[in-house]
This record gives sequence, structure tokens and C-alpha cells, in this order.
Amino acid sequence: MSILLSDLVLRLQADVAAEDGVPSTAQYERAITDAVIDFGNRAGRVKRATLNVLAGISSYVLPDDFISMVKIISHYAEGGVMVTSTGLVVVGPGYCEEYRINGQTITFYPTPTYAMEREYRYKAGWALNIETPGAEYYEDLTEREASVILLLAGSLANGKKENAAGGGFMYRQGDVTVDTSAGAVGLNSLVKSLKDDYAVAVANYIGTVLVM
Repeated sequence: MSILLSDLVLRLQADVAAEDGVPSTAQYERAITDAVIDFGNRAGRVKRATLNVLAGISSYVLPDDFISMVKIISHYAEGGVMVTSTGLVVVGPGYCEEYRINGQTITFYPTPTYAMEREYRYKAGWALNIETPGAEYYEDLTEREASVILLLAGSLANGKKENAAGGGFMYRQGDVTVDTSAGAVGLNSLVKSLKDDYAVAVANYIGTVLVM
């Protein structure tokens, strides 16, 4: 299953009406994308994948939905020989493999001198597919997950309106009094309420209470 970014934006716009151009279209989209990232960090799935490691190449690109490594299969080396499921691989004396992850790239140290498929498990979020401009979508995002994400997106979008209100103001001119402070207070309460609802929804989704 996949859900279009534009569909999520339309649902957010229906929940959070813009006032004086706030939130803007870009701010609605940013609220969605930021909420998806946050939800992935808190409630990401564990997925399996395979790296096709080649001799002389140290860095490899990880999946777009990669958040963090859960486990990569390591192989025991003794006497300069690595024991693998496909046989023995000569790696040299004192061999000790390490890896570093920077964004979506994993780099092995020392540079591999072997060719082998390396299976690993990782925490995955939901990556935005941008192959078709104007039809960007989140693959494998379910309706249940989208409903949780929209809670945080609603909090973020209302936060933009709260910022634009600047805390509200009151002034009097003759017999006319203008007071917008109550609206600003209401927005602040709504922002917090939606964020609290999101925390509860995430906890229900994964079965663990999370602290915001």
C-alpha cells in the first residue's frame, strides 16, 4: 500500500485551515514530511536487506528508508582466515572489521578484500518516493499509520499559525476593541493537545509508552 503526499496534505488542510496564508502549501508539506520522519524514528519497522560487498570497495549505499542498523552478520576471523557460510576467506593476520554509518552510507574498515553478500537487519522508516514530481508517495504506509502521523502534522501546522499570531494582541480605538490573545492561547492549547494525542497514538501503535 502507498499514500500520496498530496493526499496527506489535503487531509491536513481540511483539519487545519489556513489563515492569511499560514500555513502555506510548503509548510503543510513540511509538517507532513517532518511528522513521517518523527514517526519512523519512534515506531520504525525492522527490515532485512543484503549488501553485495566487493573487493576494493569500502562504501555502500543503504536503503532510502534506513534509520539505524539493528544487526549485520559478522564473520569470525582467526589466523588471517574468515569463516563464512560460503567457505573460508583469506583476510590477512590481525584482521578486525569495523563499520561506520553516515546518513545512507555504510563504510567498512579496513576496505574489504573479498566479495560476498552480507545480510543485515535495520530499523526502517517511510521514505518519500520522488521519482515522479507532483506524485510523490510513501510506499508501505497504511491508513492506520497515516492517521497517527496526521496528529503530529496537525500540531506542527497549528504551531505555524500560533507563531504567525505572535502570541496575540489587544488594542482599543474609540469604541472598538480588538483582542486576538484568546485565539493565540487556544492555538497553543491545540498544539499541545495534538502532540499529546500523537504520543498516545504512537504508544498504542508500538505498545510502549514514549516520552516526547
